[in-house]
Amino acid sequence: GSLYLSLRDLMAWDRALRAGQVLKPESWKLVFEPVTLASGRRHPYGFGWRVDRIGGQAVQSHSGSWQGFQSIITR
Repeated sequence: GSLYLSLRDLMAWDRALRAGQVLKPESWKLVFEPVTLASGRRHPYGFGWRVDRIGGQAVQSHSGSWQGFQSIITR
């Protein structure tokens, strides 16, 4: 699939993410928590988000592409 949205839509989505809206708090914890693989190793991917730490700061990103267009949100 694909999403069609404006910059204002993306800003509203980011505000909702920062405020912890849309999902329950325990669900947000899972979304931004690296997954533990069957081997016991951690992988830097939550539910739909790549999760990293850069310079001690938590960083989440998600990207996608479709029909020649590409987008990414990094926060």
